[in-house]
Amino acid sequence: MFFRNKIHTTPCESQPVTILGEGIVSEEIKPYRQGRVKFRGTWWNARCVTNVTVRPGTVVEIVKKENITLFVVPAPFE
Repeated sequence: MFFRNKIHTTPCESQPVTILGEGIVSEEIKPYRQGRVKFRGTWWNARCVTNVTVRPGTVVEIVKKENITLFVVPAPFE
């Protein structure tokens, strides 16, 4: 029998990952403090980059991702 060795590689990340989209606040986010946001079916740590308290149920826009933290701003009303 002949077994072939398989080499599994993962692509190298040369640029920072940018996630843009909308999430829903699940735990209050105070200005420049950490809270929680549901984004694409999972919960993330989140920080608001503006001087606003964001209440649970509020839709937010994700403007940046750093490690496991999303940086958000309240979504504008249209």
